[in-house]
Amino acid sequence: MGCIAGNVLGFRDRWQKEERCIRRGQTTFKAERRTPGQASSGALFLVEFDLWSMLACYVPGANSKGLKLRQEIEAKAGYFVCREVARGAGTRPLLIIGDLNTGNQTGDKTPNGVNYACAEHFDDLSGKYGLVDLWRSSNGTDAREWTKRTTRNGLILNGFRLDHAFGNSQVRQCVQPHLLVLPSAVGRGLQRSQRDRRSYGSRCRSGKL
Repeated sequence: MGCIAGNVLGFRDRWQKEERCIRRGQTTFKAERRTPGQASSGALFLVEFDLWSMLACYVPGANSKGLKLRQEIEAKAGYFVCREVARGAGTRPLLIIGDLNTGNQTGDKTPNGVNYACAEHFDDLSGKYGLVDLWRSSNGTDAREWTKRTTRNGLILNGFRLDHAFGNSQVRQCVQPHLLVLPSAVGRGLQRSQRDRRSYGSRCRSGKL
């Protein structure tokens, strides 16, 4: 037990050092495009730092009707290759962050909000694949917070939590005090307003982040 604790503390020291380098722009990393297909408006990039990995996500919406809606849902489901990325991370700490454009049907929207597409794939991240919803872990199962709201005549009708951060068990064990620090340091480009997300997806696909 003492040996394990020592390894964890040593990793935290190295993690904090890398965090300082990231904030100063002094770290190196390797980025790989993982976006499924070419025609979709979303983007997935796997970024590998010295000690850990991050999957940066913009998952497209599915808001049309009829046949086009079914096609959009099929395309959207393809973005949950992030589950395979999680499985392939092994013992390497992995963060999955960004606009997933979906969530849990109960906890991540108001009761009258439109149901999410691909919610079952989202639930599999923390169920079948054992990832930790970092915001939920920090704020509790009953907490509610919205990253998108629908309004009418200035009144809020419904709220949706579309932006998420997940970590694997290695993140949870080794760097729990810093879980929500690094995403804010390296993922500011993911926190776009609803107005400019289309142009952000375009830049992701072209690699011009």
